Amino acid sequence: MNAPRPSASAAASAMGGPTGLLPTRLLRTLHTWKASGSRVLTAAKYADYAVVDGDDDLAMDQMESPELATSTTDDLPVLACRLATSTTSTAGKSAPPSPEAPSPAKGVFDVLLQKDANGLGFCLAVDDRTHEALLVTSFRRLHAGDIGPAEASKTILPGDALLAINGEPVYSLQQVQSKVTACDESAFVLLRFRRGAPRDNAAATVRPAATAPPRPPHTTMSQRELQMATTLHDMAKKSELLLSQLSDANMKVTAQTREIDALRAEVLQLRLDRDMQAQSASRGWTHGLTRPAAKASAKHELDVVVTEAHNELKRSAVQHLQAEKDAIRADARRQMDEWKLSVLKKQAMLEEALLFMVDHVDEWASQPKDTSSKTTSIPTKGPSLSKHASPIVVDARVAQIRAILDKYYASRQVVGHADLPPLSLVQSPPTPTTAPLA
Repeated sequence: MNAPRPSASAAASAMGGPTGLLPTRLLRTLHTWKASGSRVLTAAKYADYAVVDGDDDLAMDQMESPELATSTTDDLPVLACRLATSTTSTAGKSAPPSPEAPSPAKGVFDVLLQKDANGLGFCLAVDDRTHEALLVTSFRRLHAGDIGPAEASKTILPGDALLAINGEPVYSLQQVQSKVTACDESAFVLLRFRRGAPRDNAAATVRPAATAPPRPPHTTMSQRELQMATTLHDMAKKSELLLSQLSDANMKVTAQTREIDALRAEVLQLRLDRDMQAQSASRGWTHGLTRPAAKASAKHELDVVVTEAHNELKRSAVQHLQAEKDAIRADARRQMDEWKLSVLKKQAMLEEALLFMVDHVDEWASQPKDTSSKTTSIPTKGPSLSKHASPIVVDARVAQIRAILDKYYASRQVVGHADLPPLSLVQSPPTPTTAPLA
């Protein structure tokens, strides 16, 4: 037995509003209810939903059933929902299961939910990654059998981003709360969600940034650059040590200044006590205090004592600070002298090695040249030369070594080692004689 088909005006009056003020999507849902009037529905505690495709079309309001509706140009799927009302069921018949709305895999979609006494039935939170999107975190569960409108729709999933409510964009939780609270109970609310796309774009934009930039080619430092870097590092450590010592000295001066102030107050109190005792020994204690001459003399004596104590403390503090400064300077000067001495020793060792090489170069140059020999050997990278090398190759290698020595001598003169003896490249010392090993 078919249930009576409710009219659109009756349904509108049941929702608590005039017919002319209802939105087109709501009227379309009412037509869906008219088409489902031929079926027997059982009483349910949760909402029943139907999928409505298409945009707002005035011709849709005049259709008797959704089977006569034509396709529209709107690409967004609209999911309409209502709270199921209890109807009379006939014996031996049950309501057929309502079709489930297809859930979009990605993209933007609209859902039409009917608000109940406790809201729409889902919880929102701000996205931790973008700090902008409002994501669905969970559904409402007041008790074990509670199912809210959002969960009953089977379309909204955790992680969907809420974009708009009733066509108005929302950007914060306060806006969502104000808009949902402003809606009447059992009112239809059109929600727009987005699924999937922003996170993919965010991940795509983050991946290139995560790649590390190419490392610059490693450049080797020369020996002089390494020595300069080591010297600068040591000087930086020394400057830090001096700064810490200077701060300690300043703290000591501050403490001594406080001690001076305390001593000044103590001296002032002692002078006042002495003046009181001297005045009490005279004619009368009150009579002595009232004399202007006694007041002036006491003040003068007190000022003299305080000034002397202040000068003495200041003098001792200055002497102590000067002694600490002299000790720090002497230590720094001693360390600098030790460093210079080590540098001079290294320089002398280097010059001895160079003189030894010059001796060998002169020895090679003084060897008789065999012009008849035509065998040549490729010179090695070291200072040694082949015994069978041609005279031209030997002369070229000797000239290269002499050029290197001249460059070193010129660079040493530029650096400014005035206290070092000049490197003699003209007169070579006698060749050291080596005794045969036993």
